Amino acid sequence: MDDRPPLFMVRVRCMGDRVTELTLRGIGLSGRTDREALANLTELTKVDLSSNSVSGNMFDLYFNPKMRYLDLSENAFRGSISASLLGLNFLEYLHLQHNNFSGSMIALTQKSLRAFNVSKNNLSGRIPPTPALLSFNESSYAKNPGLCGPPSLVVSCRDGTDSMNVTNSQDPENSKRPKLNTAMSIVIIGLSILAVLVVLLFLIFYKRRKRINREASKKECESEHTNDNKTEGEESASSRRSLSFIGDYKSGDFDIRDLLRASAEGLGKGSFGNCYKVTLDDGRTLVVKRLRNLLPLTSDEFARHMRSLADAKHPNLLPLLGYFFSDDEKLLVSRFAPNRSLFERIHGGRGRNRVPFKWNTRLSIARGVARALLFLHSNAKPSDTAPHGNLKTSNILLDEDGTPLVSDYGLRPLVSTTIAVHTMTSYKSPEYEHCRRVGHKSDVWSYGCVLLEIITGRMSSHSAPEGVRGIELCGWVNRAVREEWTGEVFDVEIRAERGAMGGVLRLLNVALRCCERVPEKRPEMAEVLREIEGIEMTASDDDDDGGGGDGDSQDRSFESVEGQRSNAGLVSVNEER
Repeated sequence: MDDRPPLFMVRVRCMGDRVTELTLRGIGLSGRTDREALANLTELTKVDLSSNSVSGNMFDLYFNPKMRYLDLSENAFRGSISASLLGLNFLEYLHLQHNNFSGSMIALTQKSLRAFNVSKNNLSGRIPPTPALLSFNESSYAKNPGLCGPPSLVVSCRDGTDSMNVTNSQDPENSKRPKLNTAMSIVIIGLSILAVLVVLLFLIFYKRRKRINREASKKECESEHTNDNKTEGEESASSRRSLSFIGDYKSGDFDIRDLLRASAEGLGKGSFGNCYKVTLDDGRTLVVKRLRNLLPLTSDEFARHMRSLADAKHPNLLPLLGYFFSDDEKLLVSRFAPNRSLFERIHGGRGRNRVPFKWNTRLSIARGVARALLFLHSNAKPSDTAPHGNLKTSNILLDEDGTPLVSDYGLRPLVSTTIAVHTMTSYKSPEYEHCRRVGHKSDVWSYGCVLLEIITGRMSSHSAPEGVRGIELCGWVNRAVREEWTGEVFDVEIRAERGAMGGVLRLLNVALRCCERVPEKRPEMAEVLREIEGIEMTASDDDDDGGGGDGDSQDRSFESVEGQRSNAGLVSVNEER
C-alpha cells in the first residue's frame, strides 16, 4: 500500500515553534537544492517534495533523526543516494523513484521500513542483501539497468562484481533440450531457496556480531557504494574512520558514529557553518560545527591548522576538542557553553521575567574578552592579518559560571577573501571599507563594537543575525556624545544600578577610542586591557544573573582608581538618583 498524499498538496505542520512536516507536492518547484537546507529542522518527521522539478544532490539528513516519511520522487535529483539515510532509525516510507540518482544502493537495515522505491534511476552494482531491502519485490528496483542481484530476478551479479549475466529464456539451444519434470523443478527451486536463506542468516549473524549497521561518514559511505570492487573487509575498515582528538579527549572516547547517532539540536547558522548541540549516550554535551565554503585544503593542511588552533590555550578561549576531515565534511568539536552567548544574554528574554544583566558581570566579561584578544595578538604569526577576525557578541560564549569564552578565532586562513568579506566582522571595519585592508587594529575596532553593545544593550548591525536589522553603534553613540544626550545610550538595566555610572563612563571612553575610524588612533590591546582592569566594580556585588567570571580568580580584588585618565572627560551624564 503506497499511502501517499494526493497529486497536489501544500502543508506545513509545526509542534510549538518547530516544523515537523513539510509537504510541497506537485506545485511546480524548480531549482537546485542546498544539501544542508533541512539541517536546522531537527524535528522533521515528514518531507514530501514529489512531482516537482527540483535538481541537485539529495539533502543531508544527519540532523533529522526523527524522519519517518521521505518522498523525493519524480524530480531531477542526481548524484549518490545520501548515506545519511542509514541513521534514520524510524524511517517507514522512502520514495526516490523517477530521478537521476547514480552509484550504488546503500545498505538500509531499518526494520521499520514499510514502503520503498528507487525505480527509474541510474543506480548500479549489487543490491545489498539486507533483510530490509530483500523484503521488497523487483518493482521497487525496476529500470535501473546497472543493478544486479536479488530481489531482481532477471539480472544476477557475477563473482560479486558489477559484471552482469542476463539470463535469456529464449535461447534456441535451451529450447531443444528436454524439459525437466515438475518434481525435479520443485526440488531445485526448494534447494535454491534454502541456500539463499542460509546465506542470509549467516550475513545477519555476522553483521550483528560486528555491529556494523551504519557507515562512519558520508564520504566513506559514498566511497563504499561507488567502488564495488572493495571487499567487505575493506568497507568495514573505511567505515571506522575516526575523529582526530585534541586535548583532554582521548582517541576512542567517542567517534564520528557516536556523533551521528546522538540527539542533536540546531544552535544556529554562523559565519563558517551551522552549529549543533549534540548529546552523547553517556550524557555529555558537545557542540559540532559543520564548516562550509572553505578553501580547497588537503588533509595535512587542515590538520596543521587545527593543531595551531589547539595550541592557543587561554582561560577565555573556547578550546578545540577534536575535528573530522573528509573531502565532503569538515567538522569541529568543542565544549558546550550552557549559558549560551553574550548576544543572547544582552538581547534575549527582555521582559518582566528577565534576570537583570548587572554592571559587575558586564565589566567582568569585557575584561575576559580583552585578555583573550590580547593573548591572540601577542601570539599571532606574521601572516595573521587579524588574529581573530570575527569578534562579535554571538562568538563570545558564557560558561557555567559566566566566564566568557571567545570562539571562532583563527579561521580566516580557511576561507577566501570573497567569503571573508561577506561573513567576517573585521571586514566591516572602516579601513576595509575605504582602503581594502585589515589588521590587528581591525580586531580592536571589533572589540570596541562589542563594548558598545554591552554598554547600550542595543543590537549592533555587525552582530545582528540574518534577517534582523541592527544599528551602526559607533556612529549612533558618537552622535549622542556630540549632541549631549549621552545618558540615553546606556542600557536601562545599568542606569537602574546605584554607583555604576562612573565605571560605565570610563568603559564608554575606552569603547569610543577602540572605534576610531583611523586605525592608527586606536589603542593596542595591551593598553585597552590596562584601562579596563583599572575600572572598579560597584561596591554592592549582589549579582544574581549567573556569574560573570573573567577566568582569573586573582583579579577578584581590584585596585582603586587613583585618578581619571586624560581622555576620561570625553563624555558626561547627569545621573538621576
